[in-house]
Amino acid sequence: FCFPTADIVARNNGGRGGTECPVCRQMPDSFSHMHMACPELDGAQSAMHNDIAEAIWTGVGEATGLPVLWPEAHTTDEDLARFIPDGLLLKERDREIHILEFARSMTDNRDAMEARAWAKRNHYHSTSLYLKRRHPGWRVYTHTLIMNVLGKVDLPRWMESMEQMGLSESKGRGVVQAAIRECVMATHRLANV
Repeated sequence: FCFPTADIVARNNGGRGGTECPVCRQMPDSFSHMHMACPELDGAQSAMHNDIAEAIWTGVGEATGLPVLWPEAHTTDEDLARFIPDGLLLKERDREIHILEFARSMTDNRDAMEARAWAKRNHYHSTSLYLKRRHPGWRVYTHTLIMNVLGKVDLPRWMESMEQMGLSESKGRGVVQAAIRECVMATHRLANV
């Protein structure tokens, strides 16, 4: 993930690339820098996250027949805003609340992706406790869906989450495919900024 993108493009076109990011000209040029760290692409990186998350939540909503809520932080308290997840699925009939969190990762190492998922679960533990206190007798699940910037996922982990949310295997796979497709499309849009 740290290969110099400008060098590869230039080499493929018969020229020579530079060693600095062609966008911000502050850091070494690399795929990981452009996708996760380039300050000039910060809005585009957030948009990529949101586009992929929206593809997931739309698929889950269509498969369950329930809307996935996108909580908005109507607060200027940044510490409080950090504990608002990407989405919530409320299954009133089953008395279940599903906390939905999507994150992108720079690694395709399964252990590192699992560590990221656990970190996210731990981060939203207090949100889970709050929802359990607020809704006695309801079950609260936290789903952390991690995808690397190339679209790789831990398929068994994703399918386990889809099943817990009540999706059939085929509908769960459809959600995963939609997320991967959106990752590829978002990457293409970022490359053409």
